[in-house]
Amino acid sequence: MSKKRTREDLEALLLSSRRITERGCWEFTGNRKAHKFNYGFQRFAGRAHHVHRLAAFLWKGLSLSDSETHVLHRCDNPPCFNPDHLFFGDNAANAADRDAKGRGNPPKGEEHGRSKLDAEAVEEMRRLHREMAITGKDLGRIFGVTQAMAARLLKGTAWRNPR
Repeated sequence: MSKKRTREDLEALLLSSRRITERGCWEFTGNRKAHKFNYGFQRFAGRAHHVHRLAAFLWKGLSLSDSETHVLHRCDNPPCFNPDHLFFGDNAANAADRDAKGRGNPPKGEEHGRSKLDAEAVEEMRRLHREMAITGKDLGRIFGVTQAMAARLLKGTAWRNPR
């Protein structure tokens, strides 16, 4: 049976698992692959936590059971856990910080890098469906999108305003 990790063990682990950048960020060098935004993860007290939340627990007094308090980055660097770069906020502050840093509204329509259609094609799909009763399945095949995407385009739940 493994020994339960103490606060001191966690602190030593985090401090030994960092790379200090020119900007003073403490980038976590451990497990970051499990999260699409590159946040570090570490197990402590029976569950996995974001490393920046563990840093706030160790050095800023955050309770790990406090799910209402968000830990935000001044440096806007997800793997950073330098306590001087972290601050607390609620859900609204987290959303405002995200929007202020330009991550709030992902690109839509043809601005999205993986879009297969442009506004003209969407309008043409809708016209063909409306005037010629071509099914979403057939339109998907013609325009190179899935049947599900064609259905969303025709219902208006995707590409609400193509122009």
